[in-house]
Amino acid sequence: MTAVDVAGQGVEQDFSSRLLESSQMLSYDPMTEIDWDSPLPADQHGLNPEWSTLYGTPLWDELTEQQRITLTRHEVCSIMSTGIWFEMILQQMILRDQYVKNPANSEFQFALTEIADECRH
Repeated sequence: MTAVDVAGQGVEQDFSSRLLESSQMLSYDPMTEIDWDSPLPADQHGLNPEWSTLYGTPLWDELTEQQRITLTRHEVCSIMSTGIWFEMILQQMILRDQYVKNPANSEFQFALTEIADECRH
């Protein structure tokens, strides 16, 4: 290794260490920060009704308000499932990149912290 490589790794290591510290402070744990036992409000849509695929159509006009609420909840769940799928692909890519790296390195530890945070989203 040249002196430039060593110096570059030091800067990279320092940057990764700062990212790791920041992630640890800002980490969000939905298991403790959301009241999972509280029921969903029966009168609230899953997303803005105007964003629904059927909004403004004759079929939308035929739906009861409760059916509209249920529809928007199903639509937002469908959108979220696509997001989860993409998050899993991202996690796999990060893991594959880390296989050959030093686990004592802060970049490696930051990558695992990010994966753990993504699992909790």
